[in-house]
Amino acid sequence: DVHAVLARTLADAGLGGRTAATASAMRVELWKKLCANCVINPATALLRCRNGALLGPFAGDGGGAPASGWYRGSLAAVTDRFDARGGNGGRRGPFSLGSALAGVVDELSAVAAADFSAAGDPAGCAPDAASALSPDGLCGYVREVMGATAGNVSSMLQDVERAAADRASSSLGGGTAQAGDAATPASCRVPTEIEYLNGYVRQRGLAYSIPTPHNDRLLHYVQMLCEDISLGNVEQL
Repeated sequence: DVHAVLARTLADAGLGGRTAATASAMRVELWKKLCANCVINPATALLRCRNGALLGPFAGDGGGAPASGWYRGSLAAVTDRFDARGGNGGRRGPFSLGSALAGVVDELSAVAAADFSAAGDPAGCAPDAASALSPDGLCGYVREVMGATAGNVSSMLQDVERAAADRASSSLGGGTAQAGDAATPASCRVPTEIEYLNGYVRQRGLAYSIPTPHNDRLLHYVQMLCEDISLGNVEQL
């Protein structure tokens, strides 16, 4: 296990405590970081907003989600359009940003617990690991990250905005969308880390037979947005 090897190296250098505890602590930190990224990155990319704009909806304080900066109309209208195009795996239903982000955390918490158990570390050797990876613990961590980076533009939003700018420049220069460009889906021509974030949670959930519908939904929504950007179908560039 790469975490155990690194932990032993740190311990040998006098930079770690018990090897098992160090490896466990590293796994906890990796899952916490993944959780923050799974919440913040896709939501800010879809809404075209800075990290701090998610604080209200994520806290469930009754504040509405900002309208998507890519399309005219409310976020609900946008997600309805995505669902109609199969962006929700053919399942339709009301979409609430706050509920979706809380669901992402709940699902990741369950997957992380299963991952620790599969590694033979069900409780976590790191102090307070179970608490840190509980839904409440992860929500608290994500809120801290949102607050500390409130003015930041997430890496995924930077990726899609860069792709949108390139697409707009191509259009102004007489370029056209390469809809028939090999067999590569349009969503894949806008590179983001979504497959390594919510897509990873989905994959691990499948491995442990844990449903991850909220992660799946954000994964598909970002793929739909990337497809629209690649084909020049977003309305507000």
